[in-house]
Amino acid sequence: MHKLCRTLCYFTCIFGLFITANALAAGYTCDITYTSCNAGYYLSGDQCVICPAGYYCTGEKADKVACSGATKYQNETGKTSCKDVSSGYYKSSNSAQTQCPANYRNGAAASSEANCSLTTTAGNYVATAGSGQTACTAGYYCPGNTTIYYGGTHSSTHLTTGGN
Repeated sequence: MHKLCRTLCYFTCIFGLFITANALAAGYTCDITYTSCNAGYYLSGDQCVICPAGYYCTGEKADKVACSGATKYQNETGKTSCKDVSSGYYKSSNSAQTQCPANYRNGAAASSEANCSLTTTAGNYVATAGSGQTACTAGYYCPGNTTIYYGGTHSSTHLTTGGN
């Protein structure tokens, strides 16, 4: 076998790249074992494995760590930290965020769809859970500035008699 081909296979193994089909057909194998990994990878047995989505990997000898915070996720592979869920979105899994339902995209990120919220405006209330705002019923006062959660109960309890 050619020295160049052996050297290429060796460096291919060292840098964690895939060996070509030709090198495998020629009988070359990677027998290199790792004791620590670069950031974005974790050690699985004696091999460095790219960090999967939903996890972060600091490298060295550390294992992969799930993005388990209430508003943390990671949708890419090979990452060293988790992302914050964006405002108007909720964490749908360790590897994804999903936009909150229409009218419930108020303020900070939510930990679940049920925690997506809206804040009522003066003269309005939420009559049915998950619906948008409705004009205040005649004879009632709707002060507004009430936070309503998508998965919660409606805000008719915030109607006060004797209003304008």
